[in-house]
Amino acid sequence: WLVEAGLLKPGMTLTFCPTGLTTEVKSVGRLDDNLHRALLEALPGDNVCFYVKNIDSEVLKRGFVACDSKNDPAKEAANFTAYIIIMSSPNPISVGYCPVMHCHSSHVAVKLSELVSKVDRCSGEEIEKHPKFLKNGDAAIRSNCPTLGRFSLRDQKTFFAVGIVKCVEKLGLI
Repeated sequence: WLVEAGLLKPGMTLTFCPTGLTTEVKSVGRLDDNLHRALLEALPGDNVCFYVKNIDSEVLKRGFVACDSKNDPAKEAANFTAYIIIMSSPNPISVGYCPVMHCHSSHVAVKLSELVSKVDRCSGEEIEKHPKFLKNGDAAIRSNCPTLGRFSLRDQKTFFAVGIVKCVEKLGLI
């Protein structure tokens, strides 16, 4: 596991999303030359292994998020607004378009529900409100697609856009 943000230490209570499984961390370590080296805490950027109570490792899957149950745990996103840049798309992108979103190690099909505004890539100033479509080189604010962080968009094996989440409308605990 890679620590993306916050810290991980023995004794913490973790919740794994999207399953909602909750458990306590027994130990945290790093593998160096096939030796497990115990850590008092793991910080962002650390690649670690950790052991938890009462959860089989086969239950945890690629793309799951482990978060601190007591400190703003991850919640399901109803939708989010993001800044995207169209790098190379053979066709204009419009509302209703359904690409695959890649975020960290997860990927999911999404549907573009709204183009909030087209913006100037250099200044960040709004050029057009609610544009009908986007084409190569355009940057825009868009909303309503599920997941978090920095992401890329793919269609038919070609990555055509990159983006950054700006704000999230949360539902409840996953």
